[in-house]
Amino acid sequence: MPAILSSPLLRQLALVLCWSAGFVGYRYAADQAPTLLVTCWRLLLAALLLLPFAWAEVRRLPLKIIGQQAGIGVLAFAGAAGPAAKAIELGVSPGLAALLSDLSPLLVALGCCLLPGQRTNGRQWLGLGLGLTGVLLATGAGLGLDVAPGWAYALPLGSALALALATLVQSRLPPSRLALR
Repeated sequence: MPAILSSPLLRQLALVLCWSAGFVGYRYAADQAPTLLVTCWRLLLAALLLLPFAWAEVRRLPLKIIGQQAGIGVLAFAGAAGPAAKAIELGVSPGLAALLSDLSPLLVALGCCLLPGQRTNGRQWLGLGLGLTGVLLATGAGLGLDVAPGWAYALPLGSALALALATLVQSRLPPSRLALR
């Protein structure tokens, strides 16, 4: 691993910067190319950049585990990035697309209520509610609800649903000995 990425804090900051920049990046990319094409290239480039760090672990995994993780990855990342990107291309503001896409923790909490053996306690619901309230207060009037066609606002919700579903599917799989990498 390169020395610059040896610090957990630097890795976390890099992740936040790269992930968050995607919403604004899609806004500018939409003027130049279809956002789904940009999403494809973004995810392919990320996979190629990250594969050397995980290759030793991946090649030792059974094909069944690789298939499960690849399916969850496609659902989590392509399912989350693609609809949000298309919504931005259609005129949904990047901030609102990010806000709606980031409702996935609420959807996971709701999913946990519906799945046997999963629980969400009152403190978690309180935290989710406070977080949602804070986001709504912070974004307020800058949501720009009059630009895109009405149905386009459902696309980021589809993003949230895809990420929540991937999380819930992963939680139902038997534990594996995958390294964090």
